[in-house]
Amino acid sequence: MTQVVVRGIGVCATGWTTWSAARATLRGETDYAPAMPSRDAPAGLATTERRRINILSRLACLAAAEALAAWPSHAASSMATV
Repeated sequence: MTQVVVRGIGVCATGWTTWSAARATLRGETDYAPAMPSRDAPAGLATTERRRINILSRLACLAAAEALAAWPSHAASSMATV
């Protein structure tokens, strides 16, 4: 059996712009408040990519960036992802 370890979580969805916001709602600590997710372009993309990225890809990149935020910057290049 292959061992899997989750070391970072990122969320970018309607009403949940960060994992900590989603976790608080899922635990019942805060009420769910629908709100549009960030429309910011992911910082790691080139200028031409940021202009052309669609909404779904943008949300996925923002969630991935949140999941990697606690890691050293060089870790992302060798990390397996799902």
